[in-house]
Amino acid sequence: MRMNDTKHSIFFKMIRLDKILKMFAVLICMLIISSSVFAVEVIGTLLYWESDGNDIRKFMNTTPYIYAETLGGYNQITLSSQVTNAMNQWNGAGVPCNITSNSSSALVKVYGGTLSEIRTRVPSFLSNYAGLTLSSATKQTGVYVYNSSRKYLYKINSATIYARSDNTYQQNVVTHEVGHSIGWAGHIPTSGNVMYSYMSSVTNLTTRDKRHLNQIH
Repeated sequence: MRMNDTKHSIFFKMIRLDKILKMFAVLICMLIISSSVFAVEVIGTLLYWESDGNDIRKFMNTTPYIYAETLGGYNQITLSSQVTNAMNQWNGAGVPCNITSNSSSALVKVYGGTLSEIRTRVPSFLSNYAGLTLSSATKQTGVYVYNSSRKYLYKINSATIYARSDNTYQQNVVTHEVGHSIGWAGHIPTSGNVMYSYMSSVTNLTTRDKRHLNQIH
């Protein structure tokens, strides 16, 4: 009896060991699969993050052309001049963009008009809006990292800007919205910058405005 008991005891121990090894092998496989599923490509490390948002955008493999047109209430010459000034500012910041008089070749379109004129195109445009940028963008698989935090990259496909003709600081608004159209997502949470969320007299891009977007170009 004791001999039989000993044999059975050894047999059961071997079964338990076999089950443990199998479970361990399954666990290793699960860890390998999960790590491959959740692995994210890191595109690069960012030195700055000025936005209150969590993503950053850019046109890829192309320089966006910007087209400006009045809806009636915005002087066309003034609007074109302001868009050109905004383009020059962002180009100077190392973010490429250009001007075109051909709407069909433009990836960014700027429309200036009165509140009622803009609302005929965008009914949701609120009365306290100075401007608005609507963009089509595709989230990319890779991420940037800033201070161990993931920042998501979007590829911009196209953008449309609306700016009000009765804005007190028209140039500030146009430069701000052009910034959004070429990749600046979110806002700088402090005043004194073009990419601050409220209209102001600031018309020249600050270091913070520039370096946030420049670093991915």
